Amino acid sequence: MKINELLEYYLCIKINNPRTAKNYQSVVNLFSAYCHDLPVDQINYRLIKQWKDDLLRQASATTWNTYLRHMKALFNFALKKK
Repeated sequence: MKINELLEYYLCIKINNPRTAKNYQSVVNLFSAYCHDLPVDQINYRLIKQWKDDLLRQASATTWNTYLRHMKALFNFALKKK
C-alpha cells in the first residue's frame, strides 16, 4: 500500500473537516514526493530522519512538528488497522 492510499482510507474513516483533509493531503504529497512514493512497509526511521533534516534546511521547527503530528496520526492509524 502506498501512503496516498493509506491517507485515502484514513480520511474516509477519521476526518470530516475538508480543511483538515487538505492539510493531511499536503503533508502526504510532500512526503510521497520525497520518498518517491515508496510503499508504506518500506518507510523506516532513517528515511523520515533524512526528510526531517532536509526539510529543516528550508522550513521552521514548527512546520516540521506540524508535519510530524500528521504523519504520526496516519502511521498510528495504519498500525491499528494492520
